[in-house]
Amino acid sequence: MEIVVVWDNFAIRMLAGGAVWGLPAGAITEEHADKAIQRLSKFDVVMFEEDFEKKEYLERAIGWRPENYEKTWKRPSTHVVELTHEQDAQARFTNRFDYKVYDHFRRMPMQKRVKKFQ
Repeated sequence: MEIVVVWDNFAIRMLAGGAVWGLPAGAITEEHADKAIQRLSKFDVVMFEEDFEKKEYLERAIGWRPENYEKTWKRPSTHVVELTHEQDAQARFTNRFDYKVYDHFRRMPMQKRVKKFQ
C-alpha cells in the first residue's frame, strides 16, 4: 500500500516550527503565517528568485560573485507546468497563508529585506 502525504502551505510548515509541520492538511492558520513572518523578519537576508537578476545585490548581500555562479550547471529543461484558471485559484486558496508571507515580503523593497542595505 502506498501512503501519499499532501501538504498545504509548505513554506509556513518549514518556517513556523516542528509543531506546525505535522498539522493535518487544512489546519494552517493566519497565526502560523504571522509566526513565519516574525521568524523571517529576523533573517539578515530575504530574497526571491527574481532578485537574483540584480547581481550587484547578490554580491553585497550574501557575497556571491558572478564568476562563482554564472557558469554553474543549469537545468536543461524548459518544461513549464501551466495551471487552468480553476487550478490556479484552488492552489492559491489552499496555500493562501504561504501567499500571505510571500506578499508581505514581496511588497518590501529589497533594501528593506536585506539588512546590509539598512
